[in-house]
Amino acid sequence: MQRTRKQHYIPRMILKNHTRFEIPMRFPLIYQYDEATEKEHAVRIDGVCYKDNLYEYKDDAGNVIDLNLIENTFSVYEDKWNGIILSLKNRPELTREDLAFIYLLFPLQIMRMPEMLTLTSNWLKSTSPELSEIESQRYARILSLVPGQLDIKRNIILAKWAEICCKRSLQVYITDGSEPFILNGTFPVTGIYTGDEPIKNAEMYYPVSSDICLG
Repeated sequence: MQRTRKQHYIPRMILKNHTRFEIPMRFPLIYQYDEATEKEHAVRIDGVCYKDNLYEYKDDAGNVIDLNLIENTFSVYEDKWNGIILSLKNRPELTREDLAFIYLLFPLQIMRMPEMLTLTSNWLKSTSPELSEIESQRYARILSLVPGQLDIKRNIILAKWAEICCKRSLQVYITDGSEPFILNGTFPVTGIYTGDEPIKNAEMYYPVSSDICLG
């Protein structure tokens, strides 16, 4: 079985949608802004926004189980998401199925970030001290992501996020490209809190391409 070690926490299809290079490339490039030098430079998409084995988890003996299960599942979802995103400028109305997929995109993007996976693992360990480090990391991925297929009873953390997102009306913002949307590699989904309950009342924005932002 082929193993994918470099696992992107921002989907490659999202990164490709932000490229400003119009010629076909074997290894697509994207401009990355470096805060330290205050300069931007071109980098390969497969070399940014990833961590080795980010979605893998182990059994109690320390052996990796369900190899690439989450990574491969994401690939299937990402093909569907990208098809919907690329069609947004040509069709204002989305089907119920398309909306369901897009509403799943928001919580999965939030939960798949390395810092969020670590936070979830630490939270599980603090609320269930009997869990080992391996167990808390495993359950953080099982409860937050999509192992094989979406099982609401199993993915309880993801299900809660999805429930919150589905209660919002989806807004699609489109620019002509002269002032492109900027993707933040640390916080790809930006939240603006507008009430007493930050998560429930947050306005969320996700620039899924240089000219389309979902909110």
